[in-house]
Amino acid sequence: MVSTYVNNLRLEEMESGANSGTWGTKTNVNLELVGQALGYGTRAIANASTDNITIADGVSDADRSMYLKLTGGGQACTITLLPNTSSKMWVMENATSAALTFTQGSGANVVIAAGQTKMIFADGLGSGAVVHELGAFTFNGALTIAGVTTHGDDVVSDTDSTDDLGTTGVRWANLFVDAITATDQITATGFTGTLDGILGSGSPAAASVTTLGLGGELSGADNIVSRVNLKDYGEVTQALGSAGGTRTVDLANGNSASATVSASTNTFVFSNPTASDEACAFTLVLVNGGSQTVNWPGTVDWPAATAPTLTASGTDLLVFITIDGGTIWHGMIASTASA
Repeated sequence: MVSTYVNNLRLEEMESGANSGTWGTKTNVNLELVGQALGYGTRAIANASTDNITIADGVSDADRSMYLKLTGGGQACTITLLPNTSSKMWVMENATSAALTFTQGSGANVVIAAGQTKMIFADGLGSGAVVHELGAFTFNGALTIAGVTTHGDDVVSDTDSTDDLGTTGVRWANLFVDAITATDQITATGFTGTLDGILGSGSPAAASVTTLGLGGELSGADNIVSRVNLKDYGEVTQALGSAGGTRTVDLANGNSASATVSASTNTFVFSNPTASDEACAFTLVLVNGGSQTVNWPGTVDWPAATAPTLTASGTDLLVFITIDGGTIWHGMIASTASA
């Protein structure tokens, strides 16, 4: 009489009346295999693009282990879980240096990256079998993960002021919170500050910055900053040099400019003022402006419709203001003939 091995753990199922005198031995073997299926095992993966994990019929086999540590390998590998009629759960530890893909049939697969461990389930439905991975858990009690504990609806560190959320190398993409209470320290790429609140999609009035230190440029993206007191600040000056020809004052590069008039006619162009509902102004420090012909944009409106007489050897300070996006620039000379 022939034994079969059609169960999920591939244990020997003996027919009634078979194996006279050896039932005890075979039963003990089956019990040992059940124990193996609940335990830890390890096996080497082939250094190839494919490999199999096959639960052997009725004999000891590390592939049967609930926790299976996979070593060896060396390249990305697709591992087929056999036989495809076995429905089983594994905790798979990928201790190789490459990603491992687990498949059992034509259904969905599970990928475990190098160094990761996942709980996977093979449904054992034959040629169309699917490999599942563990999804979300709901815990009713406390869950401790490497020093982080859940208490009710809160996730907290087990010690005060010692644990970080994310690292400098692995960062969270977005943080959505209801409020930040007291004075908490938030460090993000490009920003370090001490915040009393947090700016969200609602009213920004609830947030304030107590101390803000910048290590680089802060771009406001044309948004409004109100009720600000400025101290010890400067304006970026764009140096236009001393060449002749067309000289462009680009407001995107700063609201201060300097230029020297030397060997030929100078024609000034103003570009990139702010929007038409905003006041935009810049100063121009012009050296030796009267030594050559200087042409101004036709949009400049001078007092009495007359451009000022510039100093041939010296420095003039000119101011230009627009409130309509550069349609009209109001020009004036603030000082002349500085040494």
